[in-house]
Amino acid sequence: MLRRTRMLVLGTVGAVMLSALIAAPVAHAAAPGDLDLSFGTSGIAKLSFGSSAEGVVIQPNGRIVMVGSTGSQGQSDFAVARLDPDGTLDTSFSGDGRLVTEFGAAPAVATDVALQSDGDIVVVGATYGGTATSWNFAVAVYNPDGTRDTGFSANGLHVVDFDDDYDWAHAVAVQGDNKILLGGLARIGGDGDFGISRLTTSGALDTTFGGDGIVTTGFGDDETLADLDLQPDGKLVAVGDGKQGGDFDFLAARYNTSGSLDSGFHLDGKAVVGLGGNDIANAVAIQADGKIVAAGSRTTFPSGGTNVDFALARFHANGFLDSTFDGDGKLTEPLDGAQAHDVAIQANGRIVIAGQLNTTTPDAAIARYTSAGDLDTTFSNNGLQTVDLDVPGADHATSLAFDSDGKIVIAGDGSAGFAAARVHGFTDSPPQTTITSGPIGTTADATPTFYFSASETGSRFECQVDTGTYTPCTSPRTLATLGEGAHTFRVRAIDDSAQVDLTPATRTFTVDTAPNTTISIGPSGPTSDNTPTFWFSSSQPGSTFACAVDDGAYATCTSPHTTPVLSDGTHTFRVRATDADGAPDTDPTPAQRTFSVDTVPPDTVIDSAPSGTISDPTPTITFHGVEATTYACRVDTGTSTPCSSPWTTPPLGDGPHTVSVTGVDAVGNLDPSPATATFTVDVSPPDTQIDSGPVEWSRSATPTFTFSATEPATFECAFDGAAYATCTSPFAPATPLPEGPHSFSVRATDQFDHVDPTPADRAFTVDTVPPDTAIVSGPSGTITQTTAQFTFDTLGEAAHRFRCRLDQLDWEACTSPKTYAGLAEGDHIFWVRAYDAAGNRDSTPARRDFRVQS
Repeated sequence: MLRRTRMLVLGTVGAVMLSALIAAPVAHAAAPGDLDLSFGTSGIAKLSFGSSAEGVVIQPNGRIVMVGSTGSQGQSDFAVARLDPDGTLDTSFSGDGRLVTEFGAAPAVATDVALQSDGDIVVVGATYGGTATSWNFAVAVYNPDGTRDTGFSANGLHVVDFDDDYDWAHAVAVQGDNKILLGGLARIGGDGDFGISRLTTSGALDTTFGGDGIVTTGFGDDETLADLDLQPDGKLVAVGDGKQGGDFDFLAARYNTSGSLDSGFHLDGKAVVGLGGNDIANAVAIQADGKIVAAGSRTTFPSGGTNVDFALARFHANGFLDSTFDGDGKLTEPLDGAQAHDVAIQANGRIVIAGQLNTTTPDAAIARYTSAGDLDTTFSNNGLQTVDLDVPGADHATSLAFDSDGKIVIAGDGSAGFAAARVHGFTDSPPQTTITSGPIGTTADATPTFYFSASETGSRFECQVDTGTYTPCTSPRTLATLGEGAHTFRVRAIDDSAQVDLTPATRTFTVDTAPNTTISIGPSGPTSDNTPTFWFSSSQPGSTFACAVDDGAYATCTSPHTTPVLSDGTHTFRVRATDADGAPDTDPTPAQRTFSVDTVPPDTVIDSAPSGTISDPTPTITFHGVEATTYACRVDTGTSTPCSSPWTTPPLGDGPHTVSVTGVDAVGNLDPSPATATFTVDVSPPDTQIDSGPVEWSRSATPTFTFSATEPATFECAFDGAAYATCTSPFAPATPLPEGPHSFSVRATDQFDHVDPTPADRAFTVDTVPPDTAIVSGPSGTITQTTAQFTFDTLGEAAHRFRCRLDQLDWEACTSPKTYAGLAEGDHIFWVRAYDAAGNRDSTPARRDFRVQS
């Protein structure tokens, strides 16, 4: 990326000041920070092309694309070069590996480069707009072979003008959908702001970004955007610098995909960081954990001079400084003339910056920091490496990238133009692993512990047991419980560059331990079984067993094992395993179960319960037991259910019932003779009935009634609706009842004072006066006919029925009129008497005497 003109001019500092950090190269195996001698000439590629390479990107095939400009700013054009992985020009690119692109007659300067997913190369920078202060964002898109992509803005070129003023693109980022983000300085109204535009793949301004494809952000006074980076979620991070008071400070902003500031970053989307001088941020990189690293320089002015130092700041993803980075999230490296122009994050999390450092003359410089902010001493011994791209002239590194092997490629300039170098990012050989402690031969430890180390600091480890898979591990490593027999433990180191030790450290050993015996099933605590059975096992297959009860001798046994008959009381069962290997071991701590045999059943006693006849349909019973711990209750022949004292029965019907209570002891012995209580429930009132007495009519004024009830009871009687009074059966009124209709009621009351709600009733009429019979018509005296007819009735009371008699014949039922025929000559007598409804009969029948004489 372009070294911006805002950077302050450096003084020259002698090599003596840096002698403690930079040592003369010595012959040794390639190590991190060493030049890769397979690249270019002794690790450096110089191109007689362009003025300075400002950006670099590595294609998936390992080819290296550098961009910059040709000539001076007043008459420059975009310059693009591509190298093969060995550092030589790639002649498949534009014929000779070099390409110049003009933006008409206007000067143009390329500052950064990125790749689209289809392999197209996107180059950005600035082109002259026609006036002394008018420059615009410029972008060119090339096919992989170096020809312009005419699907982009028709000719592969596009210019973005923010406000017909000084606009300069310093950075480019390509989204996952291949839309292009340009970032840089946008001077509007004389004031510099962060300027960002987004183009579609066809080269048009993307109106979904900021409404018109352009977004500007101001922090206060004279800001410049220097670099862009995209987060995995598509949000865009921009860094740069601007005046905050009298000095310049690092500036950072984060944008949503719509172009709006992200309020999740430092509350308002913008952050300002001062490092104690004029602070210029040139580059940004996002770590795998989402933290954001900004890099650049700090310039201070001590008495009599100027100091320029590397400067870095790291933000949490929320936009606030990360205090785990050098204590406060900010870092300056006191190396005179040190400027960081680019930053990138290695796969192992190390932070790499590229820029320049003053030795005798400015040279390209690479520094590597740990995640904590310390110079990484595994890189070029002290974390810092300088590369002289142009001996003896001044040179700089403006951009860096990592190849697929983790090597670091820097691009910059020398006196001949574009220059590049490649240094090792990791060691060339895999680490060696050593087991420093752990069992050898035979061990009684089934969970052995191993200690190990690697020849390369910072290596991680993977462990394997027997034929299992390798899994991440650390030293010391304690293994999970192993079975008896031979085992192999392997451990291999993996260094920062993911190189794996191809000859893992190995330790073979044999585990021989005494077996562990386990009782899995069998009584513990009380049991009613006096010949209990136990199941058991050994931790080692093929083991044999010996069993013992109480103080008895061990005897060979197998699982399951049933003991002989045991007496009531406490007992202990023991079993021990002996393994089956060549040197048999017996479990020194036999498995054992202590239990108590109890075969005596409990005795159940009912303390209180109803007896006889009761009126409570849910009586309560209390009980206890001798050695009983639980109880079961039952009513009559129903099902026994768990119960406890006191126990209330469910509602019972009238009649006899028996409650049984069975005690159960702790081991399940049942009382063979449950306690019982028998009683009769009576909750219904008695039913009263009249057994005898007048029905409808009574010829007695003191009629007698007999009555009874469905259960033993007392009675109350009443005549004619009078109050009930105690009575007994038979019962007659104390005084004669008057003639006429009457009623009799009687009700029973049982021993629980249940009163018959439906007394027995009898309605009747007292009639003690017989009727008076009168012959109304019929012959009297002498008649000549042999037929006689009589009519008759009663005087007063109506007759219920009549009976008639002729002469000495029997009385017979009759009705009026009564006719007799075929009478013999002679004297005759006709009698008739009436009966009323009560059965009273006329005691003086009516009589008529007559004679038949022809």
